[in-house]
Amino acid sequence: MRPLPSPLPMVAARVNGEDIPVRNVAIMVEESIELGRVSESRRNALYREALEHLIRRELLLQEAQTRGVKADDLEVQRAYDQMRGRHKDEQAWRDFLKSRSLDDEKLRTEIRIRHTVQALLAVEGAKHTPTATDEEIQALYDSTDASQFQTAAPPSPGASPAPASPGAKPPLGLVKEFLRQEIVRRKFADATERYIESLQARASIERFL
Repeated sequence: MRPLPSPLPMVAARVNGEDIPVRNVAIMVEESIELGRVSESRRNALYREALEHLIRRELLLQEAQTRGVKADDLEVQRAYDQMRGRHKDEQAWRDFLKSRSLDDEKLRTEIRIRHTVQALLAVEGAKHTPTATDEEIQALYDSTDASQFQTAAPPSPGASPAPASPGAKPPLGLVKEFLRQEIVRRKFADATERYIESLQARASIERFL
C-alpha cells in the first residue's frame, strides 16, 4: 500500500465541489484503532477505506438534499439522547466529544447526516421488493458451509436444541427462513451498491490521499 502524503493535506477529497476534511477521515481511523477493529499496521489502508466511505456518504447526502429527503427530527434527537446517556456525567460527555474532535453542535450535525443518508436509502429501498425463490434458497443452502448454520436454526417450540454434529447441516426446512432473509438482504445490498455507483459515475470526485 503506497504511503500517505506527509504532511497530510487539510482536504482529503472533494466531491462535486464539497470538501471532505482529512480531520473527518482521521477521526474514523483513530476510533477504529481505539476500538480494536484494526491494527496500527493497517493505518494507511484504513485511511483510504475511511475516505471511500466518506465519499460515498457525501454523494448520498448531496443526492438527499437535491431530492428534498430529510432525516426524521425525532429519530435524530433519540439517537443523540442515546449517545449522551452512555456517559455518566457532563465531564465524561465533554471528554468524549473532545476525543472525537467534536462539540455538541457538530455531533448533532453528524447524527443528522447519518439519518439523512439512511432516509434516502430507505426511499430507494422501497422501490425494490426482492424475493427469494425456492431454487435460490436451495442453491444457497448447498453452497453454505455447515458451520454457518450453528445459530441459524432455532429449536422447535418446547424442544431443547440438539448439539450440532461436526460437518453436518441442519435440515433445509429448519434454516429456510434464515436463507430467504439472507438472499433478500444480499439483493438489497446489491441494489444499494448499484445506486451508489450510478451517483459516482456522474459525480466529480477528487482524492488527495
